[in-house]
Amino acid sequence: MSNITVTIPGQKEITITHEDAVKYIIDFLRKPRQHSYGDYGYDLYLHTMLSIYCEEKLGFDPYSNGEIFDNLRTDASTLFMDACWELCRRGILRPFPRDVYGQGTSQGAGFSVTAFGKRWVQEAEFDDYVPTEPERFAELLAPYRDHFGAGFYERAQQAVRCYGAHAYLACCAMCGAAAESVMLATAIAKSGDEEQVMKIYATSNGRMRIENQVIGQAAEHLKREFRGLTELINYWRDEAAHGRTSGISDNEAYTSLAMMLRYTMFIHKYWHDLLMPVLRQDRPPTVPQAIVLQGQQVLLVKRDNPRFWELPGGGMVPGETSEATVVREVQEETGVQVEIIELLGWYERTGFRAHLSPVYVCRPQSGPPQAQDTDTVQVRYFPLHRLPRGLCPWYRSILQHDLLSPHPRPLRHTQHLGLQTVLHCIGLDLVSRLGLLR
Repeated sequence: MSNITVTIPGQKEITITHEDAVKYIIDFLRKPRQHSYGDYGYDLYLHTMLSIYCEEKLGFDPYSNGEIFDNLRTDASTLFMDACWELCRRGILRPFPRDVYGQGTSQGAGFSVTAFGKRWVQEAEFDDYVPTEPERFAELLAPYRDHFGAGFYERAQQAVRCYGAHAYLACCAMCGAAAESVMLATAIAKSGDEEQVMKIYATSNGRMRIENQVIGQAAEHLKREFRGLTELINYWRDEAAHGRTSGISDNEAYTSLAMMLRYTMFIHKYWHDLLMPVLRQDRPPTVPQAIVLQGQQVLLVKRDNPRFWELPGGGMVPGETSEATVVREVQEETGVQVEIIELLGWYERTGFRAHLSPVYVCRPQSGPPQAQDTDTVQVRYFPLHRLPRGLCPWYRSILQHDLLSPHPRPLRHTQHLGLQTVLHCIGLDLVSRLGLLR
């Protein structure tokens, strides 16, 4: 059972998914509720948790609406039991009371937190955004199977399975192996000579020679992104190859999976650029962007790749001014015609995917926004005081501070997109694709 739909009097139908159930259980474990219900010696007694869920998430008192609650409990128990068992499989929960003195029940509806689970609940840095279903992570890799070959897919699947089994060191090693399969597939497609590529790969410094073959003549911004993605993957893969004790944890393995997925998507997206490289040195591109204000709300777009909220905008075409670019890009992405009010500032973004962005404050001149192409997943206005959690990090300071700054405009700022920012963005992209961040 992947989801259920319930009808609450006076409300629309509400769908509860497996992911909703897992996220709520994790939150329930992290933030124990004060309640008057019995727990029979368990850390998590399902009937009690469902009663609290009805109050918190569905907005009704379960015992004043007994018939509705009974129907919901019948339908939801299987969904939440499956979610509990998923956490049992990961070693976070187990059946039975906390200790031998616990009362327990004969219904099999109680679970307790394991010793590993107690550490995980306290230490996990990714909050509830864990891939609690490794199969869903694998689904994100499936579209690239034919493109990069069975060797890549086999190693990527093994990485996901190792993560699900808490074999974090092995997970990182297989992420590195999967990424290497992608690089080899690219080198073979570029040279057309598989035998020669594999011969080079087997030599001393073969991996470095293959990497140079793939990106040696590529545009500078592609080289920077490629190396940024491979640096950590290679580190974890090499760390796994040494005989010494490794401190690789759940969070590092999760990040390794995210990097491997992002690396695969990057190579796929820029496939033709890598196979037909630009032979000149590129200066950082200029990418005009717009702050479209409707009252105290700002228009944001969520693109397909990477999948997080951003300001609308994009690259310039030859002969186009930055003002013309920003008007065109906003209309192409959101369907909204805008009038430029002023240039807020110039933002030089250094490091990963370096670029220069003139950011314009605009007002809408047409109706509600609507995604205009397949590259744009969603467009909508957000209140400036309640920006989405999935907002790309360097826009938050622009919208919450620079927009209100008393300093003369245009402002001039440098924003460095370092490793911490890159990992943050990869995390946002991943959890959005897993459907865990709206």
